[in-house]
Amino acid sequence: MNKVSVRQSKFSPIGGCHGRALAVGVSTRALVAALTDSQFRVISVDAFGDQDTQENAIQTIILPQWGTTISELSLQPEPESRRLAESSDGHLAQTYPVFWAGGTENWPEMVTYLASHPELRLLAPSEDQLKRLRSARLWAQVAQQVGLGFPESIDHLGPFGQVAHRSISSRWLRKKVNGGGGFGVTISEQLPTEPQSTCEYFQQEICGTVMGVNFSVAWNRDSAAAGRDAMPEVTLMGIVQSWSSDQWPGPSEFIYRGSWGPVAISLSLQDRLSHLAQLLATDTGITGWLQLDCIEDQHGQWWLLEVNPRWTAGMEVLLRSGVANPAAHHAAAWGYPNLAPLLQVRQPNSLIGKAIFYAPCKLLLTSQRVDQLQSLPREQFADIPSDPMKDRWLDQGSPILTVLASCDPQLSLPAAHKVLLDQLHQSARQVAGILMS
Repeated sequence: MNKVSVRQSKFSPIGGCHGRALAVGVSTRALVAALTDSQFRVISVDAFGDQDTQENAIQTIILPQWGTTISELSLQPEPESRRLAESSDGHLAQTYPVFWAGGTENWPEMVTYLASHPELRLLAPSEDQLKRLRSARLWAQVAQQVGLGFPESIDHLGPFGQVAHRSISSRWLRKKVNGGGGFGVTISEQLPTEPQSTCEYFQQEICGTVMGVNFSVAWNRDSAAAGRDAMPEVTLMGIVQSWSSDQWPGPSEFIYRGSWGPVAISLSLQDRLSHLAQLLATDTGITGWLQLDCIEDQHGQWWLLEVNPRWTAGMEVLLRSGVANPAAHHAAAWGYPNLAPLLQVRQPNSLIGKAIFYAPCKLLLTSQRVDQLQSLPREQFADIPSDPMKDRWLDQGSPILTVLASCDPQLSLPAAHKVLLDQLHQSARQVAGILMS
């Protein structure tokens, strides 16, 4: 069984007009910050319980063996268990909302637990919606409808997608149907045969720049009340660009390293991407977050790679830049009131970069090293290890923390790209100095 650590925050924010909410994911720190800005009082459930997660949450529940068993997890760690369902006015709320981050949708036991809990309202796709949204064949279909590419792919039913010889490399990638963040992607140098498992598929590699396109989907219920079909209202919150393997180190070629933005694209491309999001929403009935992973190849063609119906790491860039608070958009789409001031998509106050610092070798997080990391400024560093990480060994490639950077939004995108990356590497050298001393 997992050892579950429950920590009451010493730094708990007092406000929160929307009452309590639950943030669940492998790492919830950025989501917790966004929900706190949206006036929720947040309970965090994740694998790390980072120091800055505790600084924004009223309580952190740590599941270090994420994805295995939740037999010891209880969402009533306080003596008066139903206090977790209290609203801000002191009355007992019927339910309180659950927002999920990366890693939750691929843990069926956790999803079942959250969906069946009598005091929780899961603000996420149903099992059937999730299965449909994670269908690569659906992705290929909607991409073709709006004029985007979709790489040639092979699943247990045979080939699908499109062939475009000018944009593809010679490599095939083996992908997991329920993968995420680049985990589990491997290379096949030869033309694959049809996979026997329904849990994986092959896809021809597209070389280019990875883009995260972030939408929020709400529904016009007035149309349904008037006897017309309800129509999805799709809001493009912003677009971020991922760092490539030659720009930032990581333990594998395809793992998520970080991102920067927001970046601008043409109005015609915005229209096509919004149309694609509307098609997905209409097909599945999804509400709230809808993120598209795309690649822009060297010829300027855009390709859809996958769809994520959850909080994603790149959304923090939008939050910190002042463009949008994706957590507020998601909550409003699910009917939470009094969020209108947070729903405008604005021009950025700054351009933001973030990158994950992975352990360059096996190392010991001594008490002194953790203390030094905890003293780093929060404007430049995030996902800071908390006290339970003291005197633990970390394997090479383990994520240690996130480095952050910002610059003037008036800079050209190429200039901003260089400035942000230089700042991030400078901060990474500071972290390396602490860990290698």
